[in-house]
Amino acid sequence: MSDHTLTPDATVEHENPIVICNPDKEQENPELSEEESSSSIYTPAKLRFWNRVATALHFIQFVLLAMCAAAVPKFRDFKLNLTYSYFELIDANDSSRGMRNAVGDIGAMHIGPYVALFFFLSALFQGLTTVNFMGLNDIYNADIARCQNRFRWYEYAISSSVMIWIIAMFTGVSDICALINIFAINACMNFFGLLMEHENSNAKTVTWLPFIFGCFAGIPPWISVLTSLAAASSPPGFVYGIFISYIIMFCTFPANMVLQFKKVGPWADYRFGEYVYILLSLIAKSLLGWLVFGGLNQPNSYTN
Repeated sequence: MSDHTLTPDATVEHENPIVICNPDKEQENPELSEEESSSSIYTPAKLRFWNRVATALHFIQFVLLAMCAAAVPKFRDFKLNLTYSYFELIDANDSSRGMRNAVGDIGAMHIGPYVALFFFLSALFQGLTTVNFMGLNDIYNADIARCQNRFRWYEYAISSSVMIWIIAMFTGVSDICALINIFAINACMNFFGLLMEHENSNAKTVTWLPFIFGCFAGIPPWISVLTSLAAASSPPGFVYGIFISYIIMFCTFPANMVLQFKKVGPWADYRFGEYVYILLSLIAKSLLGWLVFGGLNQPNSYTN
């Protein structure tokens, strides 16, 4: 793999000039001017505008859900149980009889605030790309010029892992160790997305290994969720809706990456793919977030 770092002065080499990555020009100022981006209609200013629009809409949804989760009794009181597994003696008075699996109760977890957190994380990270504080907007523009976006993958690693944790709990996964592993493996899948862009930012040919590893890492959480869903006697219909919706939305993001690196049609311009990521993040997360939050209307032992 290539040896390079995520620094503003890194250069990029691409054959297709429509991709805004200029290998012959050193960027003393990592923010590209409108003239430098003339071969792309998705200028830094346009991407900044749409990131701000997405930030505002994500934040509005965060505020609405946070208010509902705090003020509406059905949403405020909806909780799901957390458990842990351990071994215990079959007979406390006779250790020779061996051990057996047992389940302990940790307590109940409020779900509403974590759905709201999902939107807050999206608003936070997308908002950071638009501000000049500590040169964050310059770092974002320099990343885009190298055909990568670290902000996106760090946010996805956290927000999508929060969401898969919630979905797993809705399907019946309650063991804290299983949930932590689902969260961590899902985060690693997104880190492989960052690695995919990082490894190919200076490469003359595309290496697909990080993408393949990321797809592999993305499978186990879904095996856990599907197994729990299949084992349930009669899960509510909305759980199936959440599961199917998430699978469909989940697949749109790697599809966008493939189109970017294959340079298919308008995706030959990396900035177009970045614009699609912004739209996907807004549309897919909004639909999924409200669908999951709507699940809090279901009967629950803590709301009766």
